[in-house]
Amino acid sequence: MHGSAGTGKTLILCEALKIKLSQLLSQGRRVRILATTFEDDQTTELLKNFRTKYLVNMKDIEVMSLEELCRDLSIEYSNSHHTTPTTTPRDIINRVITSLSDKYPDEVTLLLVDEVSPCSSEQRAPDWRDLEVRENVIWLLGLSPRAPSGTSTEVLPPVNSSVLTRHLIHKHRNCRQIRNFIKTINTK
Repeated sequence: MHGSAGTGKTLILCEALKIKLSQLLSQGRRVRILATTFEDDQTTELLKNFRTKYLVNMKDIEVMSLEELCRDLSIEYSNSHHTTPTTTPRDIINRVITSLSDKYPDEVTLLLVDEVSPCSSEQRAPDWRDLEVRENVIWLLGLSPRAPSGTSTEVLPPVNSSVLTRHLIHKHRNCRQIRNFIKTINTK
């Protein structure tokens, strides 16, 4: 999922997670649910919103920073602002997917990662074509619209028949109707 700010990426990802969880549980599958965010400057507020707004009624969900998750999985973590030549946002996500798949082979892991940097100083283009696909890890990624070191704004999504990608283009937060409503309230 990618798009500019206010297009509803986070809300759609959370709703998709709930739908997929319902499907898996109805099949009698064991499910582990993880919700995290890639960007350090978004971590506190977004993780709080996962717990108190977007995923508030979900049982047994683990909400943590990506740094914490990487530490739990013994993965070297560096965010988009401090990447090393061998670590890109795509590499970090691939390592997390692989590690979760290997560590929890008898259950399905639902992994929601929001505000993922689409590129970095070592991954100049938002090229996600070789993102890992594992049968027991269902990932839902929201790419951040911010890519200060990017050379392109065209996201190259994963190429796999089991992957659904969407580029959201219509802004819903602060859309024309909401702006008009706020303007009306403020003039009275």
